Amino acid sequence: MSRISVDIRKGDITRVKAAAIVNPANTTGAMAEGVSLAIRRAGGQAIEDAAIAEAPIPVGMAVATTAGSLPFRHVIHAVSMRRPRQRIPPENIAEATKAAIECADRLGCESLAIPDLGVRMGKVSPADAARVLSAASGRRVTEEQVHEVAERGGLLRADGTLSLLEYTAYLVEEMANGSD
Repeated sequence: MSRISVDIRKGDITRVKAAAIVNPANTTGAMAEGVSLAIRRAGGQAIEDAAIAEAPIPVGMAVATTAGSLPFRHVIHAVSMRRPRQRIPPENIAEATKAAIECADRLGCESLAIPDLGVRMGKVSPADAARVLSAASGRRVTEEQVHEVAERGGLLRADGTLSLLEYTAYLVEEMANGSD
């Protein structure tokens, strides 16, 4: 992960500058709605065809395919749910995010654009984020630490929840810049 930067922004993911983009996928590889549909429409049917050829893709895994006519080296399909619009636990988001970053790193991508990987389906609390990050990192992460970093990075929502994806990306960026 040392060679990669993670770029998360609001806007059209098909227009960002990155080596690869992430498609928020389900196990079937079908790109029928939301961000997936926007990626397929912008880049062509070849992207979905390649993803479906990899199916079934297990939850928490990621596969790389062609980017079709998009200006990226790859589209990385990160699976956070079995079916579209399925309510999912925070662990699925964390696993899919980690798998996408690891896939991009294996491919030598120097940058990666990641959309919301299912966070909108269920809000993630600082307590849930701490639990998931502790499990993923093997280090104890407290709710207070998550809250502090989220406040410092401006990541807390008005209702006190946060996007685990944005929080993870913030931490990755902090690590890349040499911050603790």
